[in-house]
Amino acid sequence: MKPHGWLRWLYPGMRIKRWLALSGVSMGLFVLGLLEVIGAERIRRLYSLLPPAGAARAVIVGIAMGLGIFGFGLGLNRLVRSIARGVAPGRREKPGDMIFRTRLLERGPRVVAIGGGTGLSTLLRGLKEETANITAVVTVMDDGGSSGRLRAELDVLPPGDVRNCIIALAADEARMAELLQHRFRGGGELAGHSLGNLLLVGLEQATGGFDRAVEAMSQILAIRGEVLPATLTKCHLVARMEDGEWV
Repeated sequence: MKPHGWLRWLYPGMRIKRWLALSGVSMGLFVLGLLEVIGAERIRRLYSLLPPAGAARAVIVGIAMGLGIFGFGLGLNRLVRSIARGVAPGRREKPGDMIFRTRLLERGPRVVAIGGGTGLSTLLRGLKEETANITAVVTVMDDGGSSGRLRAELDVLPPGDVRNCIIALAADEARMAELLQHRFRGGGELAGHSLGNLLLVGLEQATGGFDRAVEAMSQILAIRGEVLPATLTKCHLVARMEDGEWV
């Protein structure tokens, strides 16, 4: 069950409680040192400014402590929000929910998925909601459409299935799919090619290897998990019919 409000910061696995405890102990040590620096005489003078022992004094002390705790909590909350917005400016999720979700997914099961086509990307789309420990091994034998044309023209591995799997694991899948699945229109040489395929091929030429291109694109899209090509060898899937014909 997902904890609500400030309780999510105390949920096991958030890796927050230890640092809150360290901050509290450190603040206590700082106050002790500050009291020593101020000196007992000055502290007595400060106490003399308070009303005599009684209800009024207890109220003032309670208000001071409450304001201190409130100010510390508010400052910590705004600090976390500011850092979260700087790290992930496009995310509308609350920082606490974002961290809780990330930690929960990091503790998910380790899954290896092997396949290709639309089936694997559809599977990954569901898996990433349960765990971040995903390794997708994608077949690279497609020879149709944009991938087939790129194979023939540039002698590269087909990027289509790999592209689909990377998009499926992307943090902002909807936006990335809208951009990288776009196919060029018109009658030129780019017509029919998807932007994601061209990006992968460009990264391969820039990095010197298809595997490095996949890694670079995965980092750019901040995917949840890892995508690996099944092979770096250029190959084709064939079948032999009963009459001996190869197709």
